[in-house]
Amino acid sequence: MPRSNRPALVVAAVSAFALLAAASAVTNPLRAAETTPRPAAPAPGATAQATRPAAPAANPREESGKHPDGTLAFRVRLNAAGQRHGDFTAYFPGGKKVQEKSRYDAGKLHGLRATFDETGKPLTDETWYEGRLVFPKSTKLIEATRAQILKDTADYLKAHPPALPKGGPSLQSYGEALVRLRTYRYLCDIAWDVGYDDNYIDLCQHGAELMAMLNELTHTPKKTDGVSDEFYAKAKQGCGSSNIFTSSNIVASVDAYMDDSDRSNIDRLGHRRWILNPRMANTGFGAGPGKFSAMYSFDSKRENTPDYDYVAFPPRGYFPANMFRASQAWHISVNPKHHTVSTGAKMTIYAVDQKLKRSAEPLELNYQNVNLDPFGISNAIIARPKTLPLRPGAMFEVVVSGLTPRGDQPKEISYFVAFY
Repeated sequence: MPRSNRPALVVAAVSAFALLAAASAVTNPLRAAETTPRPAAPAPGATAQATRPAAPAANPREESGKHPDGTLAFRVRLNAAGQRHGDFTAYFPGGKKVQEKSRYDAGKLHGLRATFDETGKPLTDETWYEGRLVFPKSTKLIEATRAQILKDTADYLKAHPPALPKGGPSLQSYGEALVRLRTYRYLCDIAWDVGYDDNYIDLCQHGAELMAMLNELTHTPKKTDGVSDEFYAKAKQGCGSSNIFTSSNIVASVDAYMDDSDRSNIDRLGHRRWILNPRMANTGFGAGPGKFSAMYSFDSKRENTPDYDYVAFPPRGYFPANMFRASQAWHISVNPKHHTVSTGAKMTIYAVDQKLKRSAEPLELNYQNVNLDPFGISNAIIARPKTLPLRPGAMFEVVVSGLTPRGDQPKEISYFVAFY
């Protein structure tokens, strides 16, 4: 079970319904301006020279494919070496509706790649660099999805209103906390449609109320006078199966669990890892009349959990700078089906420039550790920079070494983080 956050970890509440503030304008570091040079004007008094008409350019070689119905499936230009080079467009059967737009350079994806459903709705908006996916989601797509999460959560609560305990959080607080939770999961590339379970809410509410009676933050509360056996059984299970927090503000609690970088929690980041458990399907919150709250964390009932390579925070790609602090630890939990992790694993963080070139030296760390306890995913490689230049536009490469791969998995993992 995760140990408790200390009061020093309490952070100011940030309304989840304020998540839709417009993102800072971000220039894609890999998108170079394409300009056509104009011919120089003749010098004053110069005589224009006769020129021979230019020979017509040879048609570029192309590669194309067809669907079984004979309609165009894709088209892309080729260079002299026969490699894909230029714009690539793929179509749904029928050859009219665009399924993908991307760009190749000498046979490798390089630049923007977007995919669409049959209605034209964007599904992905990626940035590739020399055949490597570096930014899985554009800032535009991230902000659009955050807006969709807000709407979907409101619709979900209308269709599945949680059983509100007497004296517990308001429906608005439940909504804001769930939006916050879902947003973190979306940004970290795991299934984000977590819902509420009324039984979990009931257990957390009992746990929060008992902690208020005891005036103690604890996963193992003692029975006190005036508490029935039934109440105590629920409270004990609620405290023992939850992240717990020294405030009744359940929205602020989600941010505190994701921070998790105080002295008593940084060695394992257990609260954060429970929130980012890929198998989580439902949760619940409870808040007592005093200064304590709980979030149910032990749910692992998601069916058909999508496969993944790793879960990291901050995650690969673009990430809102206002959802991270320079004092927070970085971590990665790799899929145990893909790698074995030992205590010798290591995370190294480099600042990179607009061309993704590493700085000469990695960032100096003031903390690092490997934890193999089963908080969601049963491993975490943890590091915290001593000084982090956290600002919109700052980019970093994270390199994880010391892994033992299974099958054809890589021995080393690296990914880029760009704050905006």
